[in-house]
Amino acid sequence: MRCDEAMTEEVESVGIGDSVMHAARRMRELDIGFLPVCQSDGMPVGTVTDRDIVIRVVAEGRPGSTAVQDVMSSDLVCCRPDDEVREAERLMRVNQVSRVLVLGDDGQVAGVISLADITRADGEPDAGKTLADVKEAQVPQH
Repeated sequence: MRCDEAMTEEVESVGIGDSVMHAARRMRELDIGFLPVCQSDGMPVGTVTDRDIVIRVVAEGRPGSTAVQDVMSSDLVCCRPDDEVREAERLMRVNQVSRVLVLGDDGQVAGVISLADITRADGEPDAGKTLADVKEAQVPQH
């Protein structure tokens, strides 16, 4: 199965200058815990999760006006729409993340594939192992 068959295509994002309060509110409104962070031209430069906000903002006593770019993870983990799902799963294991950005030919976000997407797509038998590998040492990184 290809990534474009399993990915979520409707992907919200935030800008690098948006506040973490704005990002948190978008996450709440959309009932999600992950947002790509994009430059004004739509090119992704990082990601921010609800966990990033808790660990890097709330726990450190930083204000909600803190820019997303100051707390985002800048190491992008990406695949292509025509990659096999197994490649996205491999990237999750290697990078210990539960979501991978899917970038189109233009370098912009075409979708996001999550461990849940993989599991839903074809009842992936290795999903439990991947989840264990991802959660094993998940520590926030800049």
